Amino acid sequence: MPVSAASVAPELDIRLASPMADSGRNEAILRVSDCSEIAEVELAASSDGSRLTLVSEQARRLDSGSLACEFSLPFANAPALDIEATLRLGNGDEHGLAESYLLERNRPDIALEAISVQSDEKGGQTLLVSLAVTEDVDISHLDVTVSALRASDLRSANGVVEEAMDTAFASTDGAARRWPTRDEQGLFHVLLPIDSPLSDAEILRNGLVLVDAVAVDASGNVGGFSTISLTGESVSESALSLQVVPSELLFTDLFESAVLLPQVDFEFRGVTTLAGAGMGVTYSSSHPDIVAVTDSGTVLICANLTNQTRATPSFLQLSSSSSTSPGNRCS
Repeated sequence: MPVSAASVAPELDIRLASPMADSGRNEAILRVSDCSEIAEVELAASSDGSRLTLVSEQARRLDSGSLACEFSLPFANAPALDIEATLRLGNGDEHGLAESYLLERNRPDIALEAISVQSDEKGGQTLLVSLAVTEDVDISHLDVTVSALRASDLRSANGVVEEAMDTAFASTDGAARRWPTRDEQGLFHVLLPIDSPLSDAEILRNGLVLVDAVAVDASGNVGGFSTISLTGESVSESALSLQVVPSELLFTDLFESAVLLPQVDFEFRGVTTLAGAGMGVTYSSSHPDIVAVTDSGTVLICANLTNQTRATPSFLQLSSSSSTSPGNRCS
């Protein structure tokens, strides 16, 4: 007995090419997910009675590797209208969709649904950003800009995003436009390749994703959204070791001074010099009456270099912390 595969109904969506208005011309666009079996498409608009019957050769193909296509119907604008589409397949199946539009002033709402890093079998990684969009009538399109950075690279750039963008591990390079692919679609996705793969520790504690999105509905209302999210649970990194350059100081004159250069080996940034005040390094001296050290790591002589002071060894202690405290100064 011959067995035939059941046909799967293609997904349909209708959108307007331009925002609704009281007058002028517009265009209704029907998107069909699979155009391989189309016999004909009938489109109708209630505003002026426009009606077209189109065949597959009149469709606009979207991508060379996709079966999806689009059909368009010009019509006269109106503050309220209905668009109807009827799709007839070569096997006789018929599918329909109707959309009603009403000119309104409510803006679309956008919310971040999820951010995740996905890995494939070959070791490659992709960044998935999902946005939920809600609207009273119909979404025309969504523009999304995504920039994904390592928090350690942003710290190395002193918090300047524009400078850190040179090391972004994923980016849309401008706004990526997403159109609805099915009726009443509320979830939109942006999938980006990750140029420099993240370790498991970086995904958990070193990934930042900057998202900006703008949604436009059929009435031309615009809703905006902007957020900074994490790829994991937090943004943090451990200091693996701390050393200072130079490791020893020898003073022969009361007016001599020296500057200490702390070097911290961070988990993600690697070896980083934290010179100067306000860098999270505190300094202290074992004999502040003889040798003092300032907040910025400058070492000063505080006493005359007598035989007694020359024979007194002094030690400077450094520690890395998230806050600073006043350094020792000569009194």
